[in-house]
Amino acid sequence: MEVKKEWMEWLASRDTGISSKTMFAAITGIPTGECDVPHDISDVGRCVRMLRKLPDLRPQIEKVMIQHKQWTPYIDCWKELECRYDECVAFEALSEEEKNKMKRRKNFSSPNERAWNLLCELACASRYLSGWRMQNSSSSWRNKAPDEY
Repeated sequence: MEVKKEWMEWLASRDTGISSKTMFAAITGIPTGECDVPHDISDVGRCVRMLRKLPDLRPQIEKVMIQHKQWTPYIDCWKELECRYDECVAFEALSEEEKNKMKRRKNFSSPNERAWNLLCELACASRYLSGWRMQNSSSSWRNKAPDEY
């Protein structure tokens, strides 16, 4: 794959994180020394902005889950993750008055809360795919030895 100038510009920018570098490396084959999934909406945002800035990478997004099985839940839900990110950005752009008006509505849930809930579900699925198993509660995990599966 030909290395493009805009790729190197993005990589040298301040709008990168471990999860976006993981995606970049898996898609381009350019090692970044980083490997992790997104843990919060800020991580998702850096990934989304990378794919928007470098649109030629988007059609190859499945390479990420091929190289990193723990990414499978995230890539399977990528469109939804992007929508949740866009909702959070739009909500944060509202004035405090507009936010408060929305918060007073019956059954209101903030975009940030919905995004966080989705990320928690994806993290559980990702951990499971990585060999981790839940113990007594959803906040307690342990990595099983391969012969315990």
